[in-house]
Amino acid sequence: MDPDPADVAGFAAFMQRFERGLEVERMAVERL
Repeated sequence: MDPDPADVAGFAAFMQRFERGLEVERMAVERL
């Protein structure tokens, strides 16, 4: 079974946003 290309693209976009969010959280913790 092959993954749906649209699902792969959507997951890649999700991961990019998730990783950017982690950086924001890291910066917030450093400031506390």
